[in-house]
Amino acid sequence: MEHHQKKAFHYLQIIIMILLFCSASITHIESAYGQLFFAACDINGDRTVDITDAILGLQVVTGIPVTDVKVPNGEEIDLQKIIYALQVHAGARESQAHLVDWDGDGFSEFTGDCDETDPNINPDQPEICNDEIDNNCDGEIDEGCHVTVATPAGEDVGISALDCDFLFDAVTAAGETTVDVLSSAPTQPAGFLWSGTYFDVSTTAEFTGPVQVCINYDDTGLSAEREAGLQIFHYNPGTSQWQNITTIPADTENNRVCG
Repeated sequence: MEHHQKKAFHYLQIIIMILLFCSASITHIESAYGQLFFAACDINGDRTVDITDAILGLQVVTGIPVTDVKVPNGEEIDLQKIIYALQVHAGARESQAHLVDWDGDGFSEFTGDCDETDPNINPDQPEICNDEIDNNCDGEIDEGCHVTVATPAGEDVGISALDCDFLFDAVTAAGETTVDVLSSAPTQPAGFLWSGTYFDVSTTAEFTGPVQVCINYDDTGLSAEREAGLQIFHYNPGTSQWQNITTIPADTENNRVCG
């Protein structure tokens, strides 16, 4: 990609596109007797075992009509479950709520799930940029989605940020270059599907001559044919058009494509 005689490198937007590429995810569901037993003791389904569950259980076994009974799988409420709830409430037994995979995503709070109300949030999920959610439960939000690096004056200035490498022909005034990973992009060109990597790049540095952009990509799940079809596209917000700027075909050995 070349930008001749421009003094600022603003809103350079790059996307790696793969022709006819799609992916699917597999959700692994886990269950265990201990989890089912605990869930059965949570008689009102509020994800805690407390005295309310014990009272509801006592009402059920004594034949008093009650509501809010949500024992899973139609399991019978018996004295053992009522005693369990009373013991948890009295502090004689530790609640096992952290062992229950409430949202069925294969993880409980004990194994690292930070949101048991959403099966799309767990340690196996990728971090989605700019949604202000800790998708992978690592304690950070939108990590790795925004990087700013110094861009010094000089000729053949190379900088790197996230998965991008930039080579400026000449930087006439130093500045900073910022790279953001975005989770969405304008509609892709006909015949292509978005591979999931969309970089929004801007700089305060002044430069002349061409700028080479190289993307270091992850080939996980790509067939040899699809990997060879990787292309870099530049989006022009003024014309609302994508331009294929690929100058160096995908290096499938080093997982790198340049334009």
